[in-house]
This record gives sequence, structure tokens and C-alpha cells, in this order.
Amino acid sequence: SQIRTQQAATAAGLVARRVEKLERETAAVSKAVQKLVGMIPDVARRAAERAVRDVEEEARQRMNAEVAETLTTQALEERRLKEMAADEAQAAALPFQSAKLRATQTMWSYVAKGRELALAVAELKNKAIEIAQASVPLQATGNPVMAQQLQMQAHDLMNKALQFEAQAKNLQASAEAIRGTLNKYDAQATTAADYGAYQANPGAIDAAPEIPLPPFPLTLPKYPLNLNISNATGPMLSPAPAPAGLAPAPAAR
Repeated sequence: SQIRTQQAATAAGLVARRVEKLERETAAVSKAVQKLVGMIPDVARRAAERAVRDVEEEARQRMNAEVAETLTTQALEERRLKEMAADEAQAAALPFQSAKLRATQTMWSYVAKGRELALAVAELKNKAIEIAQASVPLQATGNPVMAQQLQMQAHDLMNKALQFEAQAKNLQASAEAIRGTLNKYDAQATTAADYGAYQANPGAIDAAPEIPLPPFPLTLPKYPLNLNISNATGPMLSPAPAPAGLAPAPAAR
């Protein structure tokens, strides 16, 4: 993102200015030493050159340490912002994940109730047929009153079975309708997570910015931290996903 690129550019600019200052100081020392070259013996000249190299090396080590410190600070801040963005993403997605869980529980409750009613339907129909068949011999032996009572009982049981069958079908249809909406909760959770992460850290979902190389002779340290150096790309933040959709509910029989 633009903010993180500016941070990297600022760090590189700071290092560059320090190197320029070092070069000016080194040039001044070298100029002063050159004036003394013709005035001192060869041994002294070599000693002076060695002293200049020692000063330059010490300055390089000091500035390399400053580069390392700057990049470490930047990496730690970047990691802190990513962790904060991940927490915000999870918090933003949680209501939709909870809503999906409740919807899933309701769906399976409907399925279970539908199965219970389907079993009851089968039992009531079988019982109604059994009672109706029992009325036939009574009718044949001249007991129409008892036969009619049994037939009425069979008719009532069949009506009750048909009512339960309609309820089971309605419950199954409701369960299928709920199942068809579960993926919407995932999409809403993802959208909320992305927005929550962006609110916490606008650069959270972007690739890590490229860290520019410092001016010669300075070098970048080798870091175990998540830094993007020389066209390498860091991992992108991935918000916590919502629960996966469930398998289709079995049909009530």
C-alpha cells in the first residue's frame, strides 16, 4: 500500500543521507591525509592509510547497525498491524459465523422432526389399513355397527397420517430452504472480515512492500522477520474463514 511504500522510502532516504554524510567526512579526512603524504615517511603514510580504512570500516559497521535497527522496527510494526487486522477480521466475521451456526442447527432440527413424523406416518397408515381389514369379516357376519366403527377409526388414523405427512414435507422444505442460504453467511463473513481488517490496517491485505537496497557500501541484514527484499513478496493476510457449508439434508420419508 502507499503508506507502507512511503515508510520503506523514508527508511531508505534516511540511510542514504547518513551515507552521504559519511562520504563527506571520509573525503575531508582523505584530503587532509594527502597533504601529509609528501611530508612523512612511507611507513607513516601506510599507517595513516590504515587508520583511514579503520575509520571507514567502523563508520560502515555503525551505519549498517542503524539500517538493521530501522528495518527491525519497521518489521515489528508491520507484524503488529497485521495481527491487529487479523483480530479485527475475526471479530467482524464472528456474528455471521454465529448466525450460520444457528441456522444450521435449526435446519437439522427440522430434518430430525421430519424424520420422526415420517416414521409416525408409516405406522399410522399401516394401522389404519389393519383396522379397515378387520372390519370386513364383521360386515360379512352381519355386524355392521361394529364394522362401521372400525372403518371410522381407520379413516381417522389415515387422516392423521396424511396431516403428519404434510407437516414432514413442510419441515423438509424449510430445511432445504435454510440449506440454500448457508453459503450467503460465508460470503457475508468474508466481506465483513475484509472490511474489519482494512479498518484496522489499510495495508493488511496487500503484499509486503519491497525494501529498497541501501546505498553502497551498506548492506541489508538477513532477517528471520517477514520483510520483502529484492522483489520477494511476503504472504498476504487471509481473514479467518466462516464455517464451511454442510452436506444436503436427507429427505424425509
